[in-house]
Amino acid sequence: MLFRSMCLGQKAIRDRLASYVEEIAASEKASAELKDVCKNYMDTRDDSKANKPAAEALIAELDKL
Repeated sequence: MLFRSMCLGQKAIRDRLASYVEEIAASEKASAELKDVCKNYMDTRDDSKANKPAAEALIAELDKL
């Protein structure tokens, strides 16, 4: 039961993060580079190996703000 609860909690956090990333990408204020890294992050979010560099690129772009 505890493992299931932890999995559901992790899914909720990941889904909320994805919602934030989608909101950022849809913003008129977002640069083309930021929109590109948001798209790459979302495209790879279910593949942990491919998502690590995408997440790092997203963080780097967000740090520029």
